[in-house]
Amino acid sequence: MSTYIKARGTTATGWQRPSDWIAIPSIAPGEQVFYGLVAVYNVIGGNRVAFTFAGNYTVDWGDGSALENVLSGVKAEHSYTYASVSNPTSEGWRQALIKVIPTGVANITTVNLQQTPTGISNGRTSQFMDIVMSVPNVTGTNLYIGTNANSIGSFTNHRVLERVDIREIGAITSLFNMFANCSSLQSVPLFNTASVNNMTSMFVSCISLQSVPLFNTASVTSMQAMFSGCTFLQSVPLFNTASVTNMPSMFVSCISLQSVPLFNTANVTSMNLMFNGAGSLYEANFNMASVTNTTQMFVNIVSLQKFTATGLTRGITISGNLLSATEINNFFTSLGTASGAQTIVVTGNPGAATCDVTIATLKGFIVTI
Repeated sequence: MSTYIKARGTTATGWQRPSDWIAIPSIAPGEQVFYGLVAVYNVIGGNRVAFTFAGNYTVDWGDGSALENVLSGVKAEHSYTYASVSNPTSEGWRQALIKVIPTGVANITTVNLQQTPTGISNGRTSQFMDIVMSVPNVTGTNLYIGTNANSIGSFTNHRVLERVDIREIGAITSLFNMFANCSSLQSVPLFNTASVNNMTSMFVSCISLQSVPLFNTASVTSMQAMFSGCTFLQSVPLFNTASVTNMPSMFVSCISLQSVPLFNTANVTSMNLMFNGAGSLYEANFNMASVTNTTQMFVNIVSLQKFTATGLTRGITISGNLLSATEINNFFTSLGTASGAQTIVVTGNPGAATCDVTIATLKGFIVTI
């Protein structure tokens, strides 16, 4: 099935849930429940849903069919017909609200939406539009939403998913690829990330995402490719990055991003490709005393006007930008002492010809203007 929902725009107050979508019931504190709103199209054989939960669970498919009790770890599957559901939307499709709860005294300990219905090829587009869950017993790495979040088995792209709302969750340790390829995702509320140490590729290719909340990132050590391909991302909050050591490709192709906060990057060693293709970036300031890899950190950044790299001891290329002589001199001043033979390339900037290269050469750098 190739039909899928086009992402709607956000308003000044953020993403607004469409009024003609089925309402999500209220959730009590501590309740274990998963709600998934799915689109049902007027097609033959294409409306199929699959997922796996750990802990025996009961599924209400939302189309009047009998409740289904499923054993822990067994894939639940269902097929909808356009005639079997009502609740039409203004866009023309219909919808069903799936509800999953633990069976009896069981606990839901894993949520895995990276499942493909039997007979359907990998890479298909799921029909989830909105997901709300309260899963306080899901811990560790046991939450799988985005593409390839589960490293084995089949995979599904949630291209029409506009919101994920996690009300309660346990001590999750990894959000690797958590929302990868959720290209319509616009709303991710704040949820408990206090135990998370790996946010690598968390929002990769979330092209509709414009902002994210201030997650607790105190334990995070890697933000590699965290926002890669988020072409409409306009800003990010001042995350706690005191424990982060890796930021390569963090903002690759973030073409709408203009600046980033003054992150604590004292322990970061790798910033290669960090802003590759982030063509609207005009300012960046970092403590780069520990950084050893700056390869292609700034590629195709035609708008860069200010950049400081406090304590940087390695070479870097910042060519083809809009740095004035004053700003290049400020950049040179921010550098540390070169670690051996290190080259700074500032060619193609308006101020390259008149900058004071001696500021950098006295620190042991070779400067190419």
